Amino acid sequence: MVCAVAILLLFSNVSVAETSLKVEVLDEEATIQYFPASGDQLIIYIAPSYGFNERGTETAKTLSELGIEVWMIDLIDSFFLTHSVDSIREFDGKYVASLIEVAHKKTGKNITLLTSSYGAIPLLRGARQWQINNSQLKNNYLNGAILFSPELYLGVPALGEDPEFEPITSATNIPLMIYQSELRNNRWQLDNTIKRLEKSNAVIYQKILPQIASFFYQLTDKPDDQTSRTLKEIPQEIPRIVKLLQSTPTPLNAASLPKVEDNKTVGLDFELRSYEGEKTPKPLNLESLNGSRVVREDYRNKVTVVNFWATWCPPCVEEIPMLNRLKEKMAGENFELLSVNFGESKDVINQFIKKVNIEFPVLLDEGGKVSGEWNTLILPSTFVIGPDGKFAYTVNAAIEWDSPAVVKAMKQLASQ
Repeated sequence: MVCAVAILLLFSNVSVAETSLKVEVLDEEATIQYFPASGDQLIIYIAPSYGFNERGTETAKTLSELGIEVWMIDLIDSFFLTHSVDSIREFDGKYVASLIEVAHKKTGKNITLLTSSYGAIPLLRGARQWQINNSQLKNNYLNGAILFSPELYLGVPALGEDPEFEPITSATNIPLMIYQSELRNNRWQLDNTIKRLEKSNAVIYQKILPQIASFFYQLTDKPDDQTSRTLKEIPQEIPRIVKLLQSTPTPLNAASLPKVEDNKTVGLDFELRSYEGEKTPKPLNLESLNGSRVVREDYRNKVTVVNFWATWCPPCVEEIPMLNRLKEKMAGENFELLSVNFGESKDVINQFIKKVNIEFPVLLDEGGKVSGEWNTLILPSTFVIGPDGKFAYTVNAAIEWDSPAVVKAMKQLASQ
């Protein structure tokens, strides 16, 4: 069930220094970034698919200063794999389960797991494997897990389709705290994620992080006041969350793992993909960056390209010049190019366009609700609507929009 959570701040004055710790896990030597603390709690912080960044390290330091020991491990680096979502999905749980056992044996402390994004997949598999290994344990030392914007999908679905979830999502019954970034694309999949996690009666606490694209996202520009406050507050909250999870019973009996019936994931697109789902696009009724209102309910009699993007998304930024050139090459055709910015403020976008030229309308989807209604799980996501008012193509990644093949397809579609 989902519970409301009241956050209290805890403070401590323990000095901290990062060191490396070598531990043996399943006959493999693992290197741990180690932040010691004198308290009785330990967080195992598992890197997501992109590894650790400065904010993750700073968070670990803060937690150590607040009395919680932190072990940071990058599973992908440990096994000399390439940093990618596919690599993080390969871990079956044995490694994380063994790491939990090693950490407790070495320290005697209670364990809380922490990760973000697709790191939730090996984390939850590891927690379940730990339950299997320790079903007769008298002293249950696993508190549960803290997940930041978890992504538990089998793969990338075709644009506009709902994602399919990893089986571990429905086979999790440990207590969870979910911090969901408001401006992350998976915000509008949170309800679906929780419904699946609840199938095995997991107790779930949750909190939305306002105006945050990702807590561990490496910002290149100075964050606004709201973002700055949130980035400072969350590490201070975590000790209270650890105690909350510890007070919530963690079952020692692992839930049953369902089988995958039919995996319909398609991966990222590298070219236009013919659309096979529900053909009718949803209406648009949004304010544009220049203050005008843009309303589209009937898309017939022209080709309409609707591109969902954000300034913090590198592939989105990379394809903007190509979209500019596509618009130029489609001059004289029945063609319209609209972009929908995911959740950012006018000020952020206006600062961005001082550096990057955008030659098509920018519509403001504050809070990302419209992007959620269009089922855009990742950015960029682009829909191509034909003169019949129905979806013709979709692209769930960045492509070369000004390539001869794409321009030819657009002109052929416009002539229908």
